[in-house]
Amino acid sequence: MFLLSPSNQNLVKTKSLYDVVDDFFNNNLYSMNNHVFKIDVKENKDAFMIEAELPGIKREEIKLEYNDEHLVIAVQKEDKIDDEKENYIHRERRMSSMTRSLYLKDVEADGIEAKLEEGILKILAPKKENASNRLQIEVK
Repeated sequence: MFLLSPSNQNLVKTKSLYDVVDDFFNNNLYSMNNHVFKIDVKENKDAFMIEAELPGIKREEIKLEYNDEHLVIAVQKEDKIDDEKENYIHRERRMSSMTRSLYLKDVEADGIEAKLEEGILKILAPKKENASNRLQIEVK
């Protein structure tokens, strides 16, 4: 299936339905309007490694919480500018709030570490030892 969409040069080009859906979900405007940030989650036998893109966010604007097997990353950013001194005609940067929640089972909550480096929040969540629910059952 192909859809028609105008390009910047007023020419008509064809796009597949998959391209249209990808464009919609990869559009930064869509992401910013829905207050989300991108994350990557890796898992190995000992831990989960999470990286969240948070450009322009300071450490004190981030709140991390692990509760009921969910890791919650919350960001509360507020631009504090005295509007009386500035001569704004239009202003959109005031306050933003973003939250992501990840289901991470069998995490050692006391061992979770987080570090913010160059706009990337890196979280290491170690797994509990012997957290496996696997049980060998003897057949009689």
